Amino acid sequence: MLNKKPSCQSLAIFAALALESSAFLAPSSPVFAADVTMDSEHTHDMSKGARTITTDGTTAWGGRSTDGSTTTDNIVTLDDSVAGTYQNVYGGWTEGNTTGDSTKNQLTIAEKANLMDSGVEIYGGYTDAKDGGRANENTVIIQRDVNGFVKGGFSPNQSADENTVRIGKVRVTGNVSGGEGIRTANKNEVHLTGTTVGNSVYGGYSRGKATDNKVYLYGGVNIARNLYGGYGSGDSTGNKLFVEGKDNKAQKVDRFQQMTFKTDGVAEGETMLQVTGTVKTKVDWEKLEATGTATGITLLQNDHGIELSGRTYFNQVKSKLSADGKSEYDIEAVLSGRTVKKITYNRYQFEGNRTLSRSANRLGVMMTWGGLSLVGNTTKKNIVTLDHSVAGVHQYIYGGWSRSLNANSSAAGDSTENELTIAETAVLAGSGVHIYGGYAEAGKAEGNTVTIKRNVNGLIQGGHSSGSSAVKNIVHVGNVTITGEVVGGSSNDTANENEVHLTGTTVIGDVTGGAISMSGEGATAKDNKVYLNGGVTIQGGLYGGYSEDISTGNKLFVEGKDNKAQKVDRFQQMTFKTDGVAEGETMLKVTGTDKTTVDWNKLDATGTAQDITLLRNEQGITFSGGYTPDSVKSKLSADGKSEYDIEAVGSGGKVTDITYKRYQFEGKTTLSQSTDSHGTTSTWGGRSLVANTTKKNVVTLDNSVAGVHQYIYGGWSRRLPANVSGAGDSTENELTIAKTAVLAGSDVQIYGGYTSVGEAAGNIVTIQRDVTGFIKGGRAGHKSAVKNIVHVGKVAITGNIFGGDSPKTANENEVHLTGTTVTGDVYGGSIRSSGRGAAEGNKVYLNGGVTVTGNVIGGRGATTNNNIIHLKNAAVTGTVTGGTAAGGTGNTLKVCYGTKSSEIGDFQGIQNLHFDLENAPSDGTAHTLLNLKNVGANKSLANTTIEFYRSGDAKKLEKGDSFTLMDNQTAGGGFTIDETTKVKGMNGITYNYEFEIAPDKDNVQKLKATVTKVDMTEAAKSPVETRAGLAGFVNQGADALVESGMAAAEMAVSSDAGAAGGSAAKSGSAAKSGSAAKSGDAKKNIQRKTAAADNVSYQLWAGAGANSMRVESGSYVDSKGWSLGVGWAREDQMENGAKRLFSPFIEYGRGAYDSYLDNGTHGSGAISYIGFGVLGKLTQQDGLWLEGSVRGGRATSDYSANISGTAANYDGSNTYYGVHLGAGKTFAVKEDSSIDAYARYFWSHQNSMTATLNTGDRYEFGSVNSQRLRLGLRYSLKDKKTGEFYAGLAWEHEFAGKAGATYEGDAAPSPSLKGSSYMLELGYRFMPANSRVSYDLHLNGWQGKRKGVTGGASVKWAF
Repeated sequence: MLNKKPSCQSLAIFAALALESSAFLAPSSPVFAADVTMDSEHTHDMSKGARTITTDGTTAWGGRSTDGSTTTDNIVTLDDSVAGTYQNVYGGWTEGNTTGDSTKNQLTIAEKANLMDSGVEIYGGYTDAKDGGRANENTVIIQRDVNGFVKGGFSPNQSADENTVRIGKVRVTGNVSGGEGIRTANKNEVHLTGTTVGNSVYGGYSRGKATDNKVYLYGGVNIARNLYGGYGSGDSTGNKLFVEGKDNKAQKVDRFQQMTFKTDGVAEGETMLQVTGTVKTKVDWEKLEATGTATGITLLQNDHGIELSGRTYFNQVKSKLSADGKSEYDIEAVLSGRTVKKITYNRYQFEGNRTLSRSANRLGVMMTWGGLSLVGNTTKKNIVTLDHSVAGVHQYIYGGWSRSLNANSSAAGDSTENELTIAETAVLAGSGVHIYGGYAEAGKAEGNTVTIKRNVNGLIQGGHSSGSSAVKNIVHVGNVTITGEVVGGSSNDTANENEVHLTGTTVIGDVTGGAISMSGEGATAKDNKVYLNGGVTIQGGLYGGYSEDISTGNKLFVEGKDNKAQKVDRFQQMTFKTDGVAEGETMLKVTGTDKTTVDWNKLDATGTAQDITLLRNEQGITFSGGYTPDSVKSKLSADGKSEYDIEAVGSGGKVTDITYKRYQFEGKTTLSQSTDSHGTTSTWGGRSLVANTTKKNVVTLDNSVAGVHQYIYGGWSRRLPANVSGAGDSTENELTIAKTAVLAGSDVQIYGGYTSVGEAAGNIVTIQRDVTGFIKGGRAGHKSAVKNIVHVGKVAITGNIFGGDSPKTANENEVHLTGTTVTGDVYGGSIRSSGRGAAEGNKVYLNGGVTVTGNVIGGRGATTNNNIIHLKNAAVTGTVTGGTAAGGTGNTLKVCYGTKSSEIGDFQGIQNLHFDLENAPSDGTAHTLLNLKNVGANKSLANTTIEFYRSGDAKKLEKGDSFTLMDNQTAGGGFTIDETTKVKGMNGITYNYEFEIAPDKDNVQKLKATVTKVDMTEAAKSPVETRAGLAGFVNQGADALVESGMAAAEMAVSSDAGAAGGSAAKSGSAAKSGSAAKSGDAKKNIQRKTAAADNVSYQLWAGAGANSMRVESGSYVDSKGWSLGVGWAREDQMENGAKRLFSPFIEYGRGAYDSYLDNGTHGSGAISYIGFGVLGKLTQQDGLWLEGSVRGGRATSDYSANISGTAANYDGSNTYYGVHLGAGKTFAVKEDSSIDAYARYFWSHQNSMTATLNTGDRYEFGSVNSQRLRLGLRYSLKDKKTGEFYAGLAWEHEFAGKAGATYEGDAAPSPSLKGSSYMLELGYRFMPANSRVSYDLHLNGWQGKRKGVTGGASVKWAF
């Protein structure tokens, strides 16, 4: 029997432990085994291998030894099958005076085991062998409540190692220990699942070592007192706590060197282990571990504090990556004040997150983030939106947030490519809001984006880095109000390439593209960009890159209107996108008191807006980068007809505005206006500030153009920047000042084309209302003014008129005045510095009652030649000057007979006096052509050529007719004529007149001209040459018809493909026939198929010819042209074997000609004809053939020439018709060759016609007849394939061909085509293999009366 009286030995052990280590035996420490006395009858129980329980009273065991033998391998279960109620239960029980162990025993206390209600003691292995037995590797499994203690192994004299206790969801009122050994308690384990322990739990308990013990808490464990890993007075290391599940509790947790938490299955917000007592818990930070995928949980909590050992833990986190590498699982020691009270475990996704998370920081402030890393993993590609669906009030918000709590971490700690959107419905704090697209404490913040859609009271940053760079971050803010600062990217070191985009935003604070948070040497804020997209108001500074050291390459982009900022600074480049901004609007206005500095070289504007203000600062704008007061930046439009110009505008030496204007310099049809800094308003059609050529602008100023106009330009080219390379011309502009135009009352300036640097050429000004000011057709600042024209109607001009005005060259300009009153001078071409340039070839026309109170000058300059002044019914108070330069030549005063005499004060600088008698009566009743009012003495006509001209449609002058040319009305005045005075005259282009010039015998103040001789000019032949040229061209059409058309018709009806069709017609069939005649060959009866035999009436053919010919006509005519004939041919077989060909056709020819007279007169024009006809041919079997054609149609021609300086032209048309006859014979030389001998006669006729030249000359052209005879030979040779070569010689004689005309009954010189010519011809006929088309190509060369080359091609289609 076992009793509970303690033995003397047991008492001695307890006493020794208590005396030797009172500190070791704490009040809650286990008590080494109670003394048990055994009856002698049980001293030899089974010691190993037991599988059933043995009992004695209240004691039960599996294996037992009382002689010191080892109890081992006993595996037993106490359940309700074991009768009795038990207090002491052993898996193995060893006693004796030996070293007997108790090992590897397993005891299970089943759910229905019968135990005492108190004082229960349960051992997996127990040994108190006197010489030191071991209780190792034993196991206890508890499945029911125990009112007592549980020990895996117990040895009061030796070790208790590697024992295990497993307790389920039951209650144990006493201590639980894995092993208790006086010397060691190592590697024992306690496993608790949902267990309630009324006292303490020990992994191992020993007076000596207690190492490497393990305690497992599996959730719902409640330990009333202490939880120890290894409790020993000696070495107590390597003890481990493993916690799983939630709601594990202990009053105290101590003597663990390692803790591991397995978090799977623990929900967010739950606690795994709660320490409930008042003693702090010691944790080795380096040996703290957690596994699993839970997040937002507390691993360990002790409200009285957790003491961490190991490496410095402050601001450190223990972290592991998730399997996909996009999240981290972090263990954190959380401070409350200065005390760590809990250790948490969180999963932070740092890459690819799409939802926001929240947590409080150590100060209790809630933080909201998309991607987060505490240990320097890169937060990237998190795309999140904060809206009302995310609960709470948000103050600190991060798209990506990379912290670096572990100071020794090697992770980069970057925050990149995150996107954070603050939606319209987001709930934010009322103040102190911080928003970051990416935030990096140690690494770089790069490529992050923030989009703001609601009002914010706080700071917004695209990216921030505390320890590295912030680059390429972007902030987008819409039509909201930001009370705070907006920053693209900030850093202590590098803030580059960041962007801020604002649209309709109000910012009560500063806006910065890139900012250096703390100044430091080498810190850079460069290449940042800020975009203002319209309606932006910044009530603070607008900065590109803010660094005290390096701030370069920062850019401002402005779009839309009404952007405002209190200050604009630290931008090295500004670009304005003007599309959509209306005229008169301002894009960016600086509202503060600081000036704005702009780099002129890096200022740019794009778009098609016009007349807007890019930047305005009333305090002033200063420039760097090569700016000068005349600087303009310019770009061409897409069509190359306009320029977009950036100008700096201000007053008093201060620039306040930078403007952007579109100036169309080409093709403009409306007028524009602007007022410069001096208050001068200008009106223009085409304009360039940068030396583009203003051209082809056609504009009218009338009352539809608002305002009062003073400075008016058709084209206006300037060169404000000195280094611009454009030509700066102003050409071909047309400006009309309409009757209704509103002009200033004085000092009006009108320019057809104005250029400060280039050439003014071909500009036209038309004036239809009064003007007080000057008028210039073209004005050049440095180069020439040429071919400009001014037209002024029946209005009053108070001021000077210039055709062209230049400092160098003013040539070929014109002024046309009709009924105009000019109070001032009139210049055809004027050199402003008259001693320098040339003014030549200018013309001034005064017609229809013009009055000029000043002078009229054809050309003013150092060289003045060939200027012309026309007067008709004109009055000039001053002097008429042809050219101002001494020694001028060719300057002409033309006086035209009008309804009254023209009057001038005097004339000078005139080398030619030209009197246009027009249709002045020749009966002596004509009035004086020109009155001289202020000569002062005799007017000398020395070295003057006096010319006469009479209109071609006026009555022919006769010998003895006379006219009063001039009247020197100065008292006592007259005219001086000497041998240097020359006289000549012409009537249209037809007659030459000779005049005698002398003072009137009855009044010497008058100069009289009398006709002394009348002759027809040689040039009168030139218009008639056209008729000869047309006759020759129509004749060439007849040649082409015979050479190409006849051949084509013959090919069309021939079926001899082997000889290319037409060869049989002209030689092949005849050759065969001739050969048969000589040899009697039966082939003489072979006859060709005809079209009729094929049941086809007609076959289509075409023939074309080309020519380049010269015809000697007394002079000569060159013509070049081409002709085409198309017809339908039919051939019939006659009874005698002859073939009869018949073909109607149409013909067309077109060309050009040039005629040349011996005196050099050159006429030219176009000629053409179109007609129809019929041709036929009869071919005998013996080779004899006859042919003929009849044709007719309409011929047209035009003529133009310059005859003695007079342009002459006319158009004419007439009917033509003609016939031709031919006969010949084909002689066979060999079977493959033949000779043709032929004679042809051609006759053609052109009807007469009447034509009136533009000069008024009326010519009656006679009919033209042509008769030609041609004799020739042709040799033909077939090749071995499908073709035939031929060559020939011919002589031709023209028997008629005279073209004549009369004028006023007088016969004009007549050209003639009469004469002989010689022709050499070469040709080839062929049909390509497998083709249904056959060809005849030929080339003819001519010599004699006709010289040149003709050629042709005939084509036959076989349908």
